[in-house]
Parts: sequence; C-alpha cells; structure tokens
Amino acid sequence: MENPTAAQLETVFTYSEYDLPDGIAFAQTGQLYVVLAGANAISILDIDGQTGQATEQQRLTGPTNSPIPYVQPANIAFDNRTHSLLVTNHAIFAPLPHNLFAVLKVFVDAEGDPLAQPGMELD
Repeated sequence: MENPTAAQLETVFTYSEYDLPDGIAFAQTGQLYVVLAGANAISILDIDGQTGQATEQQRLTGPTNSPIPYVQPANIAFDNRTHSLLVTNHAIFAPLPHNLFAVLKVFVDAEGDPLAQPGMELD
C-alpha cells in the first residue's frame, strides 16, 4: 500500500512518552520485541490475533551481572543459533566509559521470525 490513510492506521500499543520505542523484531512465537531507548529496556508484547491489540508481557532491563548495562538501546536482532537477542547500545548521552557503545547478547530462549523480502517466497 503506497499511501495509507489515517483510517487504515491503527495503534497496537502505547508507551509512555519517556519510554521512546525504537527498534523492533518479531519472534517466531508472534511476540514483538520493542527496544525502549528512554527506559533502557526491551519490551516484549503479545499481540492478540483477534483484535490486533498488544499487551506487555515483560520488560528486560539488561543482562544480569553484565559490566555493560543497556544505555539508550537502539536496535535488536535475533541470533537464532543461540536463541539470543543482539542489542545495540547508542549511549549517546551517557557519560564515560566509552565501552557503553556496544552490541550486547542476551539469552531470551526465542528465535526470530524470518523477514519477508520483496520478490522472494518464504516456505
């Protein structure tokens, strides 16, 4: 659809103004993982197949005992080999140390849903 109208758009879930949702990725379970740059967290949403509305099931606030916390995380991707989520830290407004600019891996026991690509058929 080239130019959706306002009537064709719908809100699935609303976050607070300070959560700042950024990157997203679907798990094979249908759950939607949403990076919250302002909340320094990953939100996991369950989307109701009937209504299309979502409920937040969990928030991940960072890998346990990690020397590098989530600091303005920006994007995510699933590593299906390890059932983990790769998370990029922007850390733009964070004070030193510089090692906060990182890609973190956190085990979530889930695999990502393959992305559809134009001109390709998925099995």
